[in-house]
Amino acid sequence: MDIVLLDYLLRLFALIANLYPNLLLENVKDFIKSFLLKELNPEIENESLRLFYEYYQMYSDSRNDPDHPDNIQTLIQTIQQIEYDIPRKQKFQILLRLLFFEKFLLQYPIISNKSQLEFKDILTLVIENFSINEQEYLNCRGFIRDKLYAVPQKNRILVVDNNRRTDLISNYLHRENLAGQLYFLYIDSIHTLLFNYKGTCSLMLNNQSVFSNHIYFFHKGSSLKGDGIDPIYYNQVVRRFQCDNLTTLRVEVEDIEFTFNKSNNGIHRLSTIFESGQLIGIIGRSGVGKSTLINILIGNIKPQKGAITINGLNLQQDTKKLDGLIGYVPQDDLLIEELSVFTNLYLNAQLCKNR
Repeated sequence: MDIVLLDYLLRLFALIANLYPNLLLENVKDFIKSFLLKELNPEIENESLRLFYEYYQMYSDSRNDPDHPDNIQTLIQTIQQIEYDIPRKQKFQILLRLLFFEKFLLQYPIISNKSQLEFKDILTLVIENFSINEQEYLNCRGFIRDKLYAVPQKNRILVVDNNRRTDLISNYLHRENLAGQLYFLYIDSIHTLLFNYKGTCSLMLNNQSVFSNHIYFFHKGSSLKGDGIDPIYYNQVVRRFQCDNLTTLRVEVEDIEFTFNKSNNGIHRLSTIFESGQLIGIIGRSGVGKSTLINILIGNIKPQKGAITINGLNLQQDTKKLDGLIGYVPQDDLLIEELSVFTNLYLNAQLCKNR
């Protein structure tokens, strides 16, 4: 977690703990450990808890100082300052943490100290100052509070189950042997996934145990795994929400031919069509032309007859318009065995970038 974001969160929760004296300070600290610091190393966690307590004491002492602005005013000023200091995605993450706080520590209405400021007023301040989309806010609040009927955009929810049981959500992914349900929420404006598991399976999120009825972030590269259950990957989930926004690609291969010099070997008249979402396999014995066909399809070899178009653009004639669209990972020719997969990909990307 970004250090600036963490500092603001610690200050906000120290202020809230002062505004709501009926909350036990230890409960607030436990919440911070569970929802802010669990991914940090112990040294940073201890330092963050110490800093939270310093903020708490500072705001507590200021209540007795007539020359110091009250904590409500300090809270307003802090929220306004956040608007200028951190990017949009991190501001939305502050809102999410406040919603977690509301669910787990404010299950029953509580009036703040010395005023009529309610927690919903704090949320309103955040939404207005951070320019949060109202529909996305309601999506998050309904999802985090476990009230899916209150989520206005139900197409932003994905249900993973072994047996489709609900008519409320149409976006569905099947997983055999999954006891219970996994619910994912996609937040479009910040490209973020949340999930909640309701069941009895022993699931692992990136090798960390997943507890039932807890809200988790599902970051890029994440995976959920369990015994006897096919893994659930980030890309697999996020594509279920992004498919409506993706441009469909259509590759048309029309009567292409290619033969080698002084030989009849090569690609004889071939026509076919590929579309987005398909997985195509080219099968054949050694020497029948699989590699040649691949090189024709990616534009490395120009066919002697026929044409290949991608959404109407000619592969050989519209090269500038198609630049960067085709990726090619050879079987072994360009890989350096001593390097990791990431380093190999990064090196090739840099070479392409500098061409």
